[in-house]
Amino acid sequence: MDSKTLRILIAGDVGGNYDKLLKRVNTVNKKAGPFDMLVCVGRFFGSASPGADLRALRSGIHSFPLSTYVLSPSEEFNSGSSGEEICANLINLGSMGVYKTGGGLKIAYCGRVANESEVKAFIGSVLETERGIDILLTCHWPENVMEFASDPDKMNRLDSQLCSRVVSCVARALKPRYHFAALQNIFFERLPYRNHRILAETETNVSRFFGLATCASSEKWLYAFNIVPMISCDPKTLRVQPLDVTENPFLNEKYSWGNLAMRESKAEVSKQYFYDFGGRDGSSINRKGRKSDNKRLNDSDSSTPVKRHVQTPCWFCLSSPEVAKHLVITVGENIYLALAKGGLVPGHVIILPIEHFRALYVRGENENLIEEVETMKVALLKYFASINMSCVFFERNYKSNHSQLHAVPIPLDNKDANCEEIITRIQDSGVSNFKVLSKFADLKQIIGDGSFYLFIELPDGRRVFGKLPPFERGVDDSHILMLMNGVLADILDVQDRLDWRKCTESVEEETEKRDRFVTAFAPFDPFA
Repeated sequence: MDSKTLRILIAGDVGGNYDKLLKRVNTVNKKAGPFDMLVCVGRFFGSASPGADLRALRSGIHSFPLSTYVLSPSEEFNSGSSGEEICANLINLGSMGVYKTGGGLKIAYCGRVANESEVKAFIGSVLETERGIDILLTCHWPENVMEFASDPDKMNRLDSQLCSRVVSCVARALKPRYHFAALQNIFFERLPYRNHRILAETETNVSRFFGLATCASSEKWLYAFNIVPMISCDPKTLRVQPLDVTENPFLNEKYSWGNLAMRESKAEVSKQYFYDFGGRDGSSINRKGRKSDNKRLNDSDSSTPVKRHVQTPCWFCLSSPEVAKHLVITVGENIYLALAKGGLVPGHVIILPIEHFRALYVRGENENLIEEVETMKVALLKYFASINMSCVFFERNYKSNHSQLHAVPIPLDNKDANCEEIITRIQDSGVSNFKVLSKFADLKQIIGDGSFYLFIELPDGRRVFGKLPPFERGVDDSHILMLMNGVLADILDVQDRLDWRKCTESVEEETEKRDRFVTAFAPFDPFA
């Protein structure tokens, strides 16, 4: 097994059944272990006298075989005991915070949901200081988690009093890879749900929710799994969407963490961060840690309710049944060239990755793909020069699910004046702080891992770049979507072709135009 893989046991409500818990954990640890940690979620003490249970545990009457962390409703523990080692290997996590292991696993936990202002402060702090959460622990189930889950039997058994809108807000905001909850005495493994809106947001990790039964139940109350911390995972692997993934059940506006009660005071809930600086043998030291310098966009998440979307094949993946293959001009190893549907002018073409890439110029993308793109750009420039034309390249990474690098021919006459007009119009648009990049600027370093952007390469070799604002549902963003088309339509005096949807032709007409371009481009085609 990979040395970065952690083996974890999660238990539901123990309810004072310590002997049963320890017997089962010892058995599983011997047969399938060793495990790195045990986490207990939900009511931990017996209902009669939590205080007596706590005193007994502190006396050392029970021996815990591995590091055990407890998240229970706030009334079971004194709020001042966060991070306290109750006895050897048994630690109270506290009401809310983030626990980090030495291997980089990040566990967010929220046991107290009554005070919305505290929870809101907690969410804001986590989003500001952490880049993703591996595991979320809550005592209550999230409200509406059964949406899209198709399990009427479990739905009918749920106690709505033990489901929390606040927990739904936490889950939606933090986007954990795994989420465990208890209190319902039901075992439920939900289908994974996606944490992005298809075609509107960058793909991110899915979430998997598990409800665990009580220790005294005949249903499953102990769950074992392996996990590699996301800090050690390939980002592409994290973004993989399983075939059985569903829509996010928490997209309703009421589950936006921005709608939680406003903070009345600067409560110190965001300071409960615990770090494990020890090894994997259980000899860890728990102490409060400093916030990291990592920043994350504050997801105020003011989206409105949306209809459920059905994932459809991408229009531009070459293997997709939806791709307009009659527009394809030539195909390489990693990219293909296609005639633009409803193009601005004759010869308007698009360079597209064969496989699914959302944007060309982000860190970690296929270097061979970029190399082929540059080869195709050179070939297109040579072809257009042979017919007294030049070319403007641009890619808009905004509300586009598949990268599209447009190549729009413009006359060589007045090339310099056209370049200046494009720069002026773009910079005066107010959409972004567009900059002309230096000759040696590394576009991937500028863009980073997932920013929305508009990139333009002009006939005189200058490159213009600007980061685009995030989506705001319900806000008209047509000025962003049509920005480059609008500028070029004015320069080329083809305003009537601004909207490609109004300029489409029959398949026969489009095929004829494609064939003419294939013949003319053949001497320059790098893939011929």
